[in-house]
Amino acid sequence: MSRMSLRRLLIALLALGVPCAALAPASAATFTVTEAAWGTSSTFGSFAWAINQANNTPGLDVISLQPVGGKINVDDALTVSATYISLLTDPVRIEGNGVSLEGNPEIISSGGISYTKNNPTKPVPQDVVAVPAFSFGKVAENVSVEIKDLVVDGLNGFLFLSKNATATVSNTIFRNSVPYFPNADKYSPHSFIEALEGSTINLNKVILEKLNPFFQVFGLGAEYAWAGAIAATQSALNISDSIIRGPSTTAGAVNLVGGTANIVSSIFTGTAGGLRSEEHTSELQSHSDLVCRLLLEKK
Repeated sequence: MSRMSLRRLLIALLALGVPCAALAPASAATFTVTEAAWGTSSTFGSFAWAINQANNTPGLDVISLQPVGGKINVDDALTVSATYISLLTDPVRIEGNGVSLEGNPEIISSGGISYTKNNPTKPVPQDVVAVPAFSFGKVAENVSVEIKDLVVDGLNGFLFLSKNATATVSNTIFRNSVPYFPNADKYSPHSFIEALEGSTINLNKVILEKLNPFFQVFGLGAEYAWAGAIAATQSALNISDSIIRGPSTTAGAVNLVGGTANIVSSIFTGTAGGLRSEEHTSELQSHSDLVCRLLLEKK
């Protein structure tokens, strides 16, 4: 379009009462997290504040984690849905910069014993949840989230993807998931990543380990995660150069119902086996349920 034509278009739109601001493209922004506590949407510099700002700023925003001490604790968080403490409603890239997002859940048994992520056990109704285990975030429909260079330690789950959402996670470690939460039976487990229909999960150079380690199955020292490490329905799952250690003996490391799994250069270890799937298409190099180990080499 020539400058003269553009000028005429602007004049015509202004004559119709359309403000010039409505013609400007959406501008993304960078929000820096400096607080060591999770905070609230009104706590400047906190993770909760940064997510709120990103949700209300159109475009692909960046959240850069730079707290003093290199850690962000979620124990003061308020949930927005079930155990989740954030809702991601607009595209965002979270740059972890090696920061650790930590929870320190604690449950007190009827016998007065304190259990934490370092000596966990399955709660019973008589136990008291002194500090709940939170999950990080729910991603709204059709929203894309990118996360890199982060350590997630002592949370319940991590991400829940609504329909047609996308999560791309790289260079990240998830460990010590503990489902202590004050529901009816003090037990509310999540997978690290859960996804609904049409979603896409991309994991590259990701480690998932020590998943809800409650029981030693048959005395073998198995780490037992009731919900599995990843659970998805009619979704696309792409995993490369990653490791899952100690997944569920019932749900498997990856529980995929429909959809497509492309897994390369990755190792799933433990007594749980590897991929539990129903009506799915997968590209796997080798699979051994008999030894409960899935070893996938490069194509």
